[in-house]
Amino acid sequence: MKQRLGIIVEFGFHDLKKYIYSGFGSKLGEHFNIVWLAIQKNSEEFDRLFRETGYPIIYFDKDDFKVSGKTENHNTSVRRAWMNRKNLGQFHNYKTIEPGFLRSFVLGNELIKRYYENKTLNLIEKKYYNQEISTFIEKHKIDILLGTGYSSAFSKSVFITGNRKKLPCFLLINNWKDIYVNNFIPFRFLAGLFVWDEKMKNDCLIHMPYLEPDKLIISGNPVFDFLKTSVPLHDRQFYARKYKIDPNADWLYYTMMSPLAGTNEIDTVIAVGEALQKKCKKEEKVILLRRNPQHNVTDFTDIKLPDNVVLTDHYSYFDKIKDMHTQSPEGEQEWIDLLHHCCLNLSVPSTVTLEFLTLNKPVINIGFDHNGIPDKRLKQHFEAGFYRPMFDNSLVKKAMHIDDAVELILNDHLEDNLLKEKELNMIFASDLLIQAIK
Repeated sequence: MKQRLGIIVEFGFHDLKKYIYSGFGSKLGEHFNIVWLAIQKNSEEFDRLFRETGYPIIYFDKDDFKVSGKTENHNTSVRRAWMNRKNLGQFHNYKTIEPGFLRSFVLGNELIKRYYENKTLNLIEKKYYNQEISTFIEKHKIDILLGTGYSSAFSKSVFITGNRKKLPCFLLINNWKDIYVNNFIPFRFLAGLFVWDEKMKNDCLIHMPYLEPDKLIISGNPVFDFLKTSVPLHDRQFYARKYKIDPNADWLYYTMMSPLAGTNEIDTVIAVGEALQKKCKKEEKVILLRRNPQHNVTDFTDIKLPDNVVLTDHYSYFDKIKDMHTQSPEGEQEWIDLLHHCCLNLSVPSTVTLEFLTLNKPVINIGFDHNGIPDKRLKQHFEAGFYRPMFDNSLVKKAMHIDDAVELILNDHLEDNLLKEKELNMIFASDLLIQAIK
């Protein structure tokens, strides 16, 4: 008889990619009976896609879970100061981090960090036990728990309660920048912590020395599994007709950052398009513009774009109040198709880089504003601890001025031989994860 696996889902877009679109959920279903656990955010699309797996999804009310208190907040402040003091590349998605030297020097002391670290770990293990979760575990006969989040009151409650009931608890790092946004995994009892690579494992142990090294398992990320064997559903002619572009042109995929970052990125896109127009015709190179999942479907539809910039369809829905965004299966398929059909990516440093690299596609990172000069707000993206090593990869290029970007675009053929020679890494994260959990 299969064991019953309780999986915590709480991110919307990321959960869909990790479990549904990657096929990881289906693979897990071959070995376990699954029960999905989620906070009720009344998203019909999210609910439909998870129910279509054939496994039940159980919802909880977020108000039934305790929120972080003073000790946890102090711990967060101390850890951020410690990261600043160590120059480890702290990161924030939506605001520029400008730490004060004195605050970092005083609060970032190693002894203060260790004090709050232990105090907060002990507090969380006592505070977040939840009777409703306990009843749920007994009712559904849950044997194992798996999650990808560790900072919400909901995920902490599920893991703490599960551990109290002697369940093996596994955590998969959701995003490669998690450790540089919140470097405090509040569990000392994990049966396994799945990390993407050796660097992520080392980062975790440096930031969180209370973790047991032998419990950190290098697995990769199941989101990229599907990419490794994927083929486009629709060919280039399909998208050439859909977006009225030349099928023989080089297609460049510009993927935008979140609008919450506060940059007027559309002006930068326009500037790149206009600068490229001066060097080559639309029939030679065209920019396909993908909005961020957190954009609205109407964003930029009434803006005059250069002839060589084409706005692609938007398949995502973001509810800021409920903090939930989803992407339809059609949108995920178009994303996969265009990853294959486009010759390179233009973007601010992000996880998109890893998706292009999975297919051995070059990436040009934008570090300039609409005036074509370096943008200090983008500086932390390049200096983030998780991203610095990317520039050791010959496929990742940094463009701090608009002229640099245009030159790299025009010379992208220099990478052709390298791309043809590389072979994809065909080790699948989902297989490694399932083997470890079983």
